[in-house]
Amino acid sequence: MCALRVFVTAILVAGAVAQTNLSEALLEIPKCATNCAVAQLIDSQCELTNFQQCLCSNTTLQSQVAGCAFYNCSIPDQEVTASIFQEIVCKGFPVPSRSGEVIRTCTIVSAIAFPIVILRYLSRRVISTYIWWDDWFALIAVLLMIPGTTILTFISTKGFGKHFWDIPPSNYILLRKLYYVTQINYALTQNLAKFSILFLYLRIFPDCNFRLTTKLALAWIFCRVFAFEIALIFQCVPVAAVWDLTIKGKCINSQAIVFAGAGFSIAEDIMLMLLPASEIKGLSLSLKKKITCIFIFALGSFACITSIVRLKFAFEYGRSIDLTWDNIDLVKWSIIETHAGLICACLFTLKPLFVKYIPSLLSTESKTPVHPDAAWSLNLFSTLQSRQGGDHTLAESLHSVDPHA
Repeated sequence: MCALRVFVTAILVAGAVAQTNLSEALLEIPKCATNCAVAQLIDSQCELTNFQQCLCSNTTLQSQVAGCAFYNCSIPDQEVTASIFQEIVCKGFPVPSRSGEVIRTCTIVSAIAFPIVILRYLSRRVISTYIWWDDWFALIAVLLMIPGTTILTFISTKGFGKHFWDIPPSNYILLRKLYYVTQINYALTQNLAKFSILFLYLRIFPDCNFRLTTKLALAWIFCRVFAFEIALIFQCVPVAAVWDLTIKGKCINSQAIVFAGAGFSIAEDIMLMLLPASEIKGLSLSLKKKITCIFIFALGSFACITSIVRLKFAFEYGRSIDLTWDNIDLVKWSIIETHAGLICACLFTLKPLFVKYIPSLLSTESKTPVHPDAAWSLNLFSTLQSRQGGDHTLAESLHSVDPHA
């Protein structure tokens, strides 16, 4: 405290602090932060006559001073220190914020993905009222995305997207708790879309070897998701140490989890794109159908690209104490990645809807009027039928193929 008094006196002598309440407020900074904070301020070589401008416009210096309280003070003392700097020392200075980026991302991707999921179920009605596992997993995914995006939007209004020294310390624990929930939600939601795609493959491809490979892929992803969910839930023991830094707990390397999850996700995305290639490569398709297939697989590659971009921002995860600012790009691309995966899982199922209501867009080569269900499947899967030696269309195989085979 003596060091702080000397520093404040020097500022007063220099004429930088004309208001008595400001000098008194500086003297109220808790002792746990004073020595460190004064040392940082002195090392910054700020002119005493321009103390406030130098401190409150320099994010690097603010980070260093705020870190003094973050590492050395209890939650109540952090609140006192933050209140002094937010309400008195730096009052009136601009507060940078990226909260709007998170809210806009959640809004835009939800506005795209959720209607596509609705169209998926309308498209299923064109074929039948039968809902299979791929449809259920897509539904569960979108139901989990709703609270996920809602929580991210909510915490953005509570300070997520700002530098942590601009957030009321009373919000810290709430933000950490909800961010912890979004981590668990993300790991589950991202993979539900993959389950949906793999079950879709089981529904439309009858080849026994292909179905065995698909089931092995399902088993792998299930085991991997289960392991990662356990790791995320118990990343700290006791669990409360995740959000309450005053609790001394044992925590695993969270950055290692992020890297491992991203690596597995990219590999699985590539696998999902390549898996049906052997079944589709021999099909004789019209130009329109080739364009349709290219578009579907291009979207699948976009989901993979979002995972790669997200990996780029994962390098900063866990390296900074300013997580509410530095993690924004990682969170945004996580949102885009999960929604892109869901869109990819639903897009292929929309064709019967387009054939029925926009036949000119996806017209078949046959001149004989046929049911939309048979029309879109007859040409697309003729090779699959010949391989099996059968004469049924895909629409029939969707119900005749034993899901447990």
